[in-house]
Amino acid sequence: MKTSFIYTGIRVKDMKESIDFYTKVLGMKLIGKSKIPIAKGDVANLITEGGEFSLELNHYSKASNTTRGTSSGRDWTTSRSGSTTSTG
Repeated sequence: MKTSFIYTGIRVKDMKESIDFYTKVLGMKLIGKSKIPIAKGDVANLITEGGEFSLELNHYSKASNTTRGTSSGRDWTTSRSGSTTSTG
């Protein structure tokens, strides 16, 4: 059985700088941004030119108490709410 990655999420220190790198240097397309208020974080979603791979960039403010994907001991990844902005 062949395994392939179609999605990866990474935590970044600087969202703007990271988006610039992945779009301008690697040619990915920014398809949306959203906020995660409970975690005081931002998310950017990018795809490769052919759409076969998706990358999620995660950034959290210094005021965020997120540790390993949790906020106040609660897993916010399955119950997040917020606003989404489409960029294209």
